[in-house]
Amino acid sequence: MPSQRNKHILDTYLGLTLSTLSSGGKTIKHQNIEKMLRGIKKYLKYKQFHLSKEHKAAFECMGAKLLEVVTEKKTAKKAQQILIIPSLINGIEIFDLLPSQSFVRWLSENGFDVYILDWHPALKAQSIRCLSDVLHVIENCAKHLSINQRPVHGFGYCMGGTLLAGIAARHQNLFKSLAFLASPWNFHAENDQLSASLKASIPLKPWSETTSVHWIQPFFASLDPLGAYNKFTAFSDMKDGSFEAERFVAVEDWLNSGENLPMSLTEEILESWYLKNKPLSGEWIISDKKISATEIDQPCFFVTPIKDKIVPLETASALKHQIKAARQLTPDCGHIATLVSKKSYIDIWPRYCDWLTNQQ
Repeated sequence: MPSQRNKHILDTYLGLTLSTLSSGGKTIKHQNIEKMLRGIKKYLKYKQFHLSKEHKAAFECMGAKLLEVVTEKKTAKKAQQILIIPSLINGIEIFDLLPSQSFVRWLSENGFDVYILDWHPALKAQSIRCLSDVLHVIENCAKHLSINQRPVHGFGYCMGGTLLAGIAARHQNLFKSLAFLASPWNFHAENDQLSASLKASIPLKPWSETTSVHWIQPFFASLDPLGAYNKFTAFSDMKDGSFEAERFVAVEDWLNSGENLPMSLTEEILESWYLKNKPLSGEWIISDKKISATEIDQPCFFVTPIKDKIVPLETASALKHQIKAARQLTPDCGHIATLVSKKSYIDIWPRYCDWLTNQQ
């Protein structure tokens, strides 16, 4: 129901917009703010979209569910399996946003067996408490898919790619190939505003057993202070029911959703990654074993968007520089556009598919 949409992050958007316009010495035109407010109100009332119920549970580990993507248009099996690892922060909806904008359906219809790891049941149950638990889940899901003796290809988006690199470095035989889509590795890159903000926030972390996604989202919003103003102003002019309007709403719902993270897991990520930059230095330790990306010897495919403000080019490219066999795409788009834009299904997805086919 539209009434279930959380209004707190929208208040943050509005406050950030007004603060930015005022501090920048820009004149705030009343009619322009009104247009933004109309866009926000329109969004709050818009119908909601739900993840397809066609995906079926194939395996479960520590409460996390491995979902198999099922589509009617799927072609004959190519015996290639793809395990998609999302970020821990937002849900899996971004991979299956709309019937006409679905990365996983597109892969499935091109003949691959596609599986998505859904963290949120485990986060809701608080059954994963540390990064060791997280990597344990990925390892067991990959091993489950390997039972049928068919190759498994790992695909990580955002933080999911960092996690994929971690488990692949520890267990070199789990995956036949690896793909990293806008995945951070150098958390101290010079132009990485998000990392700098999160690093500075460590003493201010919320005093509770969990970290709310609504505590995290303002950090992302601050990367583009006028982003909310621009997007909601544009949305107010979009025709109801149009592809552009429905894609906007589906993306916004995904951005504002997510389960809370256990505080112990949040602290470990902030400490190991954002404060000490251990993945880059090779000092990231899981279960008494150091993780070094130089141990990864599978073919790797990197997508490092040029306009990505969440994971800047230097932050994402650092992992590629530590791996021998790697191909890199640097599309002229942002973080989310790699999965939900015209460029994604015209340029990025086909190139990954062609590359993956050559790994057989």
